Amino acid sequence: QIVICSLHTDLAQCVRGEPLVLRDPMLTITNDGSGVVAKFGVAPDGSHLYPAFPYYSYQNMKVEDLLDLHAFLNTLPAVADLALHDHAFARAVEFHAWLQWLAHRQLQSTATAGVHLIADLAVGSAPDGADAWMHQDLLALDVRIGAPPDPFNAAGQDWGLPPFVPSRMRAARYQPLAEMVRAACAGMGGVRIDHVMGLFRQFWVPAGAGPAEGAYVRMPADEMLAIVRLEATRAGAFVVGEDLGTVPDEVREKLARIGALSCRLLYFERRHDGGFKACGEIPRDAL
Repeated sequence: QIVICSLHTDLAQCVRGEPLVLRDPMLTITNDGSGVVAKFGVAPDGSHLYPAFPYYSYQNMKVEDLLDLHAFLNTLPAVADLALHDHAFARAVEFHAWLQWLAHRQLQSTATAGVHLIADLAVGSAPDGADAWMHQDLLALDVRIGAPPDPFNAAGQDWGLPPFVPSRMRAARYQPLAEMVRAACAGMGGVRIDHVMGLFRQFWVPAGAGPAEGAYVRMPADEMLAIVRLEATRAGAFVVGEDLGTVPDEVREKLARIGALSCRLLYFERRHDGGFKACGEIPRDAL
């Protein structure tokens, strides 16, 4: 099996002309002098057939183009206007779909071996990723999710993730959220929702501004929690809400109402005198 997380770096190394040949029963990456060629073939069990062909030529691309595609999103047409079967980008799309398929197979084999994993559902996705491209009409692409200045970070935080516009998400009947939770729960024992406060409110930072100029935007928590509960129940997965830090009581109350576990970090579990709490003082329904 290839190490998927290093493949991007290996491709960049190949683009630079450094000697590299990464060979796998299903994948070969070479540099024949005219550009990088990656070929991928048939799945070992024959369950999914991927035709072998050069998926892309990087002979006219720079390494920075390969590793940082932030500006590339603005050059893409709307999904409805893109005929992938006629577009050169289709080969790259299929290659990445193949990588996702490989990762999915590995996760399936882990679950079959009796190992119960907890997936992590991030608070957002990259502005130059597939999610932002597919849902560009539902996202506020000129805004980033972050955190206001506080004692732990006086400058505040900008996480670089575009948020979904609540009214647009509701109009779409929360389909993107349902699909994300469904994908995260597939084959997993549980799912941990990073920054679960993001289901209640999000701190939005305008593009080009600092976190100090941001503001909170209230999210439709009850409706979003219902989607999480529905998809997790369908998958037979439990839910953990990452509720560390200063969290309003209503957040933990609503998480408990849907049967979600809270999240506790030992470092913060202290009494007023500074000593650590005993096990019996920490909520039972917590990770």
